[in-house]
Amino acid sequence: LFETLPTPGNEDLDRDFTQKKAVRRSRKAKLRKARSQATKLNMSNRLSTVLQGFTYLVIVALIATLPPAVYKLIIFASASSHFALTDISVSGNSELSRADILETAGIAQGMSTMDIDEEEMSERLVKNEWIRTALVKKSLPSSVSISVVEYEARAVLASKELWLLDPSGIPFRSISTAELPENLPILSFASLEKPGDFNSPLFELDSMIAQALSLVDEYSLAGFNLTHPLDEISISPWAGFSIWADQGELAIRLGFGPFDEKWKKLRTVLQDLKAREARPKEILLDSQNQPWKVAVSATNFGRIKKIRTREFAPLPAGWERVLP
Repeated sequence: LFETLPTPGNEDLDRDFTQKKAVRRSRKAKLRKARSQATKLNMSNRLSTVLQGFTYLVIVALIATLPPAVYKLIIFASASSHFALTDISVSGNSELSRADILETAGIAQGMSTMDIDEEEMSERLVKNEWIRTALVKKSLPSSVSISVVEYEARAVLASKELWLLDPSGIPFRSISTAELPENLPILSFASLEKPGDFNSPLFELDSMIAQALSLVDEYSLAGFNLTHPLDEISISPWAGFSIWADQGELAIRLGFGPFDEKWKKLRTVLQDLKAREARPKEILLDSQNQPWKVAVSATNFGRIKKIRTREFAPLPAGWERVLP
């Protein structure tokens, strides 16, 4: 049996040894390569960390030096004639002049546009009693536009103080008697003979002022203002509304609404009186029990003297809330 088995010769043994040695070399080479790659990766990570830290330090250093640089740039730009303000546009103003707008905003020809703070100057403008909203917008290098929306004065709320009212009944500016406009109607209050009535929940100042302003518009649209100019509307919680026209010579007692039929009756009465060449002193349309009844008087015991210069009744207690 042993004689039939092949016996390896020296060549076979040398070949096997050589193959095993080559395998071991290959394994060692792969291991060295793996270790080398791991070392390079580790070094790369460390280098990346170092670079990140260095970059952070550079950024911090730049940030630390940036404000002075920016400041110097602003100083340079502010001093440069290239940014000198040459074009100023103002729109939306009627009560205030262009000079008033510029002075309030703090803007002047020749100043640097770099010194213009749009938000701050807009806030300055809206502090003016006439200005509802304002927008300041600069355009480099040398332009700025100012757009304002002013309050519109519709009437004067008269009490111990005089206040201009806008069309919605909001008081926005206090004025003196000397500033009282001749072209604006006055809204006043009846003397407080019955002060308890002013505390009635049925009497709301806001709604009464709104109604009075509506009557001003209706009186004008009906054409009565052309022949009998309206001076004042008196508000009373127990008597309603009274119109004073012809510089206080004519009193029209409207009472409470609805007013459509009362305007029609007033037109008929005034036309009839004109045909008779009569000058009435008082027209009463305020009867609640007999709404069809109209009374005309040649005398007016309640005539208001010095209608625009007298002392007015104060606001009822607690109603100061409507004032700014």
